[in-house]
Amino acid sequence: MLMRFFCSFLVVILIGCVNKRPDHKTVDRKAAEELNDKYVKTKAFFENSMVNNFPNHLNEDCVTFSESLSPEFGNLEFILINRVKDVQLLKMKSESKAKSIGIYNASDSCLLVVNRFVNRDNFYKINPTSFDLKLINRDCYNKLYPIPNFWHNDFTTDSTDCKLPIDFDIYVLYANKGKFFKDKYSTEGSFMPETWRNGFSKGIAISEKRKIIIYWLVIW
Repeated sequence: MLMRFFCSFLVVILIGCVNKRPDHKTVDRKAAEELNDKYVKTKAFFENSMVNNFPNHLNEDCVTFSESLSPEFGNLEFILINRVKDVQLLKMKSESKAKSIGIYNASDSCLLVVNRFVNRDNFYKINPTSFDLKLINRDCYNKLYPIPNFWHNDFTTDSTDCKLPIDFDIYVLYANKGKFFKDKYSTEGSFMPETWRNGFSKGIAISEKRKIIIYWLVIW
């Protein structure tokens, strides 16, 4: 499945991964290879230190991956969603806890979300109100690390600031302030506090309930 959303400055590609299904005796090998090639090329676009939390290749566990390389959208982004088995999930959760610099739950009342105002209805034109703008600077952000706005996947909900359901725990593996990309990819519309005007963060989000892991990188 390949879906493209276009506006004058933005291209976001959402790609459904090829999986085995009960009604399919074989996987379309060519489609799977093309999809994996696209994933590998997208991963190679970023410095290895930014995406070394991602798998090297897609496999049968893949649900979908998405990428946005348009600075006018407010941030650069790379996201992979995989299914995980119980044993894998427990191991990854334990490893993530050990490596994380910040651990949050999607339901937390204070989360430092990059490009927090975007949603399915306004991603092509964001117009936050004066009330919304008060969310850009809050004292509770001072000890937090930035996380993505997960507004465009099958689990998206408007009930949390980060748009993930409350059964997701979010692990920030690394984050840093400053510009780490070429000027042509610099973003100015991420609606971040001055102390995090530019930067990047990477990590994973895990739902034990859904047996889902989300690998993510966001740059702004």
